[in-house]
Amino acid sequence: MRARVSIPREPEVVSSFLVEKLETKVTIPLGDEEVALVKEERLRRLFREMASVLVAFSGGVDSTYVAYVANSELGPKALCITASRQVWL
Repeated sequence: MRARVSIPREPEVVSSFLVEKLETKVTIPLGDEEVALVKEERLRRLFREMASVLVAFSGGVDSTYVAYVANSELGPKALCITASRQVWL
């Protein structure tokens, strides 16, 4: 099963005649949830652009999430690995 998050819109830009004349625009800050969704979609887009990836993950929450997203976007073209013991180079 593939999980997919769609972002309905880009960050909203407030503009007016005066603002446009000054060539300045104000961006409305997004809420935490919207920011997270925008970042996730950017990550998914990067994986799709790469077409195949190797993700080395520690098993922690962050790296496991990155491995999950890579696998959900690329399937078998995402190789996700972790070490079963500490490795020193």
